Amino acid sequence: MQYYINNIPVSKEGYESYEKNRKKRNKTIFLIISIITAGTFVFYFGVFALLENSDAFTKAEEVIRNNKEVLEITSGVKNVMLETGSVKTEGTTGEAEFYIEVDGIKKDTGIYIHLKKNKNKWEADDIKID
Repeated sequence: MQYYINNIPVSKEGYESYEKNRKKRNKTIFLIISIITAGTFVFYFGVFALLENSDAFTKAEEVIRNNKEVLEITSGVKNVMLETGSVKTEGTTGEAEFYIEVDGIKKDTGIYIHLKKNKNKWEADDIKID
């Protein structure tokens, strides 16, 4: 029986060695892709977890849940979900901005909110409702 690699005739030993190396290479590539995918997943959700557990996000959620205009549009807030955001602090001051999806009782909406931190206290200074 004749063995071929890329249409080139080879010995049985050469073919078996090639196949063994090819399978090993495929397993290595699969492992690398899996590690990169898992790392990306952990990083992405880790960043969101840090943002959602920040004092700034807690204040943003409080402002949204108590905002008259939001309550009129949604007829009450069931849930808030962070879509994007950033928090920058330096000592007792800082800034944060979030885009938050709000699940309302009657209507859902998106909200952009900007907060400033002064003397360790977060206050919303801009809120825009889609």
